[in-house]
Amino acid sequence: MINEIVNNANKIIGQKCWNAYNPLFGWIRLNFGGTVYTGPPDEDNNLIGIGQYSIYVVCQWRLDDGNHCLCSKASSREKVIRTIVCLIGDSVTKIEIYPPVWDAVFTFASGKQLKLFCDFMDQEAWDHSWSFRVVDTEYRMGINNVICPYKNTDILPDVVLDPFVIDIPKQIESMCQVNSSEIIQGIADKIKTQRYNNPDNENEH
Repeated sequence: MINEIVNNANKIIGQKCWNAYNPLFGWIRLNFGGTVYTGPPDEDNNLIGIGQYSIYVVCQWRLDDGNHCLCSKASSREKVIRTIVCLIGDSVTKIEIYPPVWDAVFTFASGKQLKLFCDFMDQEAWDHSWSFRVVDTEYRMGINNVICPYKNTDILPDVVLDPFVIDIPKQIESMCQVNSSEIIQGIADKIKTQRYNNPDNENEH
């Protein structure tokens, strides 16, 4: 299994990152290579495009530039959003994966290193610490030292197009807006909870 993992992970070497984003919490996804499409289309009848190769990180991680730590999973979401886009246009030159817990280091042409530290052990909340995908096969580097290959049957066969052109300022703005919306929603939910638990408070004023 380890030979299969290394051989497939190495397919990312030489590929440029064309999308780097933070879906939620401190998680990150990087897309490389061309674009493959998943089905079925969304509610607006648009196909969803993802990287021909990708890395998805749930566990602890740190991004270094060789001299300094640029950001990590513990950084604020705004900092993560504004920093990881520096990997767009950068290409992977080396991948190191370390058994038995499958920590990893992705080295980029710029000298930056994305270091992954698998810290999910004996937990049921998530089924893997990080994963990488090669077209229609995802390798989930899991809890309790387990690696689970997963075949994505939603990938449309033989459809690989050029990568999307990413508008970095617009991407940052969009992700920051999502962050703001989440904060506002969180405050609203907290107020509703407080009012529900203390219905008499509204009558005090």
